[in-house]
Amino acid sequence: MKEKVVNYIKQNLSHLERDTTTGGYSHLPKFQLTPRDFVAFAEKDLDAESIGPYQLVNATSNLKRAVDCQLDLLLSFLGLDGLYRQKHLGVDRKLGFFKEAGVFNARSLEKLNKFRNRLEHHYEVPNVQDVDAYFDVVSAFVTIGENLVSNLMSAYEVHLDNLLNTGLISKINFETPSIAIYLGDDVLEVNLDKSAKPKIEDIQLFAFLLRIHILLIHFFNGAITPEALISDLEKAI
Repeated sequence: MKEKVVNYIKQNLSHLERDTTTGGYSHLPKFQLTPRDFVAFAEKDLDAESIGPYQLVNATSNLKRAVDCQLDLLLSFLGLDGLYRQKHLGVDRKLGFFKEAGVFNARSLEKLNKFRNRLEHHYEVPNVQDVDAYFDVVSAFVTIGENLVSNLMSAYEVHLDNLLNTGLISKINFETPSIAIYLGDDVLEVNLDKSAKPKIEDIQLFAFLLRIHILLIHFFNGAITPEALISDLEKAI
């Protein structure tokens, strides 16, 4: 399926014109504390006049919470939190999903995991340089997640069309949850509703189609070139 989608886009993208996008209202989960709150707590510790073991350990703990909270918030926003709980999929699987979707690149996730393992899996006081670096990575992680929500809420449908009836439409349904891409007359859809008993492979395919949807939003808004869009997709197959 991946090759079919990418080949269609490569063959038709240069002929497609921006048509419409459709957005809606935010339906973020109402967490009492947000990822930004945990980042702010960590920043307060790192800005203390005297930084000792308490501040360093506390900042590290809050940065971990910021990552966990952002992952759960994004999965809930996409309607996938229940599925991940049902399948007992942990942090690594959650990060892997957003890597496949192109939200977080592999290099950034390697840094994030490196710091998580070094700072959280040893009973020792982290040094201030490591915590500062971890803070920067997590802050960027949270901001990227916020931008994803903004982009998807502004365009949960993307339409590109031309006169030859070889259009391209991508749609996300957050309630089901499902995602579909229309390649002319062909429709490729992934439904992750728990009643459909989706497999891990279905989650991975959903992530791939989400990657396409995000890239189409950027392309529609003029943020990336056709060449950049195709290059990104070719790396994902």
